This record gives sequence, structure tokens and C-alpha cells, in this order.
Amino acid sequence: MSLEKEFKMILQELSSEENAYAKIAFVGQPGAGKSSIINALLGHKAAATGQGTDITREAAEYSYSFHRLVDLPGYGTDMFRFQDWKEQFRPEQYDVFVFVFSGKLTGDDARMLEDLKGYAENLDRPRPVFLVRNHGEELEDEDLDRVREDVYAHLNMTEKDAPLYFVDCRYKTGLTALSEAFRVMDYRSLWHDRVESHFYKKCYDKLEICRKRVRQAIDGHKVAAGLNGANPIPGLDIGVDMAVYMDMFSDIRKAYHIEDKDLSRYSVMPIVRQILNLATKNGLMLLLKNSAGKVFVQKISKYVPLIGTAVAAGIGYRLCEYAGAEYVNDCEEAAEKIMDALMREQVKEWEKDTRLLLM
Repeated sequence: MSLEKEFKMILQELSSEENAYAKIAFVGQPGAGKSSIINALLGHKAAATGQGTDITREAAEYSYSFHRLVDLPGYGTDMFRFQDWKEQFRPEQYDVFVFVFSGKLTGDDARMLEDLKGYAENLDRPRPVFLVRNHGEELEDEDLDRVREDVYAHLNMTEKDAPLYFVDCRYKTGLTALSEAFRVMDYRSLWHDRVESHFYKKCYDKLEICRKRVRQAIDGHKVAAGLNGANPIPGLDIGVDMAVYMDMFSDIRKAYHIEDKDLSRYSVMPIVRQILNLATKNGLMLLLKNSAGKVFVQKISKYVPLIGTAVAAGIGYRLCEYAGAEYVNDCEEAAEKIMDALMREQVKEWEKDTRLLLM
């Protein structure tokens, strides 16, 4: 399997891994409408709703546009007193917070808002906070201003820090703006970094396995290079067996699972063009000439006939080792460029899919 396909498989596998998703936690009092808003965002009834308190008794997760919406039970009831609720559901574990309310703010709401402010301003791990006033259709314009003033007074933040949305599930208002806010802020600042970090870690783990095979391939060819010499490098008196180097470079590409079709597909990249060039006699001769200049401070090759075949073999061995290391660096750089290209392509696909979900 080609390296590109292996990287693509890693991206596909991320879609089934929980730690690759940003988790958006909905918090608030019972009856505030957390579950109803989640259902409206999903476009179908997934979360249980009702008129009573404690309808939601456990944290429930729902897939949503490459994220997870987490419906947390309401706090401030006999079953879930605020401090007990915090210890049981550990809100600090989540990546994004949606504070949902529908009436006047209570003392527990004020404490929750204080915690959310701390999460948002955490220097080590700042997290977005969204404020959602449910049943917004029942409010007059002056009520909207009063609610906005009240909630920001409790939060001691500005609307830029924690945007406020007025929604109404019954009339389907405000939900599009909330969905778009999730897509833009959450995706760019949280989910992308999370997926990207997992993707690159897995890719580099894959490359580490390849490196072990590469070292074995180079070791075998170094011995052959030390024992053979045929074609002199222009400007130097070192004879090399070109076939040994060609075979070594081919084995290095195979160890990295870099196939010809991968190279042709990404031939616009300078590093890929360089790898392709080294597959030619002229490109190889240029690399060997440059490598010889770096390996030997003095042109000791001029004195090979005088110092014997043992030293000549050592020179060939060292030169092959250095040339192989240079080629490995090129292949590693090409692999990283392929990772970047695939990540960009996948990001575009996910963004396109997300936009379709929001239409």
C-alpha cells in the first residue's frame, strides 16, 4: 500500500475515534431547553425532552458535523445539587461550552458562569463559550437588551468573548446563526488542531516503522558500495557502482512506501522533483559529487591509488552512507509534504460537508 493511501486511511480512522472530536457541552438548569436545542441542531429527536425536571440524568453524546454535542443534566435540583453536579460531570473536561437559560438567572447560574469564564480565560487551555437564551421569540426588544445586560453583568465578559444567541426551537429561529458559530469558531480553533495533532502523530509513528526498514536497506548497500567502483565522479577520482546507489534509492522509497504514482501526483512539489531527479544518472552523479565534498574535508580521493584498496573501500562505504542519509531526508520531507497536502484536502472536504449540513 502506498504511503499516500496509508495516510488517507489514518484520516478515515480518525472519524471513529472519540478523542479526535471536539466535545461541545450544553449546561444549564433543568428545563432550560438544552435537549430541545440539540434536537433542533441535529434535525431529529435524539435527546429526551419533557416538562419535568431531571429528564436528562446522564451525559448523553450525539454526533454533529464531526463534533460531539454533549447533553448534560441540569444542575440545581435535589438530584443534582450544583457542587455534586460539578464533581460528577466534570465540565472542565469539555472543549466548548454552551450555557442555555430561559428565565431569570439563579445563584447556581452565576456560579456556572463564573466557572465558564475561568475555562474561557485559561491560558493553558482557553475554550469558547456560547450563551443561548431559549424561547427568544417571547421577548420584546427591550427585554432582549435587559437579558443581554444581565447575563454579561454576571459573566463579567463582553459579547466578543462569549457571544449571546436568542433561539426558539418552536419557531426555529436563531438556530442557523448558532450552527454557523459552532462551525466557524469550534472548527478553526479546536477541532482542526485536535484532528491535525492526532493525524500527524499517527503518520510519524508510521514513518518510524519505515525508518527501521530504511536503516537495514542502507546497511546492505554500504558494504556493496565499499567493494565496488566503476564510474568515476566528474571532478573527483572516486569510482562508484551506479547500480548500487540506484538500487539503494529504490529500496529506500520502497521502505517508505513511496510509489511512482505518488511522486507523479505530487511532482509540483520541489522536494518530489528532487527525488525524481535522483532517479536519473545525472542527478545521482551530482548528489555523489556534493556528498563527497561534505564527507571529505580534503580531496583524499586523489590519493586513493597510493593508500590502497582498503582505504578506497572505506571511502566508498562512507560516501554511500552519507548519500543514503541525504536521500532519506528527502523522502522524509516528501512524506511530510504529502501529509500537509492530504490534511489540506481533507479539511476542505470536511468544511464542504459541514456547510451542506447547515443548509
